[in-house]
Amino acid sequence: MAEGLIKDMLPKTMQARISVSSAGTHAIHGNTASDFAVQVMQTYGVDIAGHRARMLSKSMLKNADLILVMEKLHLKYIRFMSFFGMKKIHRISEFDKNREPYDLPDPMGGDIEQYRASALLLKTCVKGVNAYLEKTLQT
Repeated sequence: MAEGLIKDMLPKTMQARISVSSAGTHAIHGNTASDFAVQVMQTYGVDIAGHRARMLSKSMLKNADLILVMEKLHLKYIRFMSFFGMKKIHRISEFDKNREPYDLPDPMGGDIEQYRASALLLKTCVKGVNAYLEKTLQT
């Protein structure tokens, strides 16, 4: 859902300069997005039906300019896994200017309401990510 929202909400002026992709710390390679994730993203006008999961790799970490994670546990896992630019790894909630950073709940296995709640939190965070990217790309 995060990849889909980020791509969808990325300002047109930045789309040619930024590549967005996702990978999981415990993903099962090739899995599709859950039916609830697809349904919730459709309400935002975002099609993630073609999404396929993949495991995060050290080369992905090395090549990324910005790494966004959902939970503190993911942050620790990636920092353990990589020595590449620790300053580029952030919980996505750090970009939610309305609250202190928090773990964004993974709705996997939950009901559709949990997916809706996660999507709403993600949308707020993505607005902050976009503001950060606009500021960063101007310098």
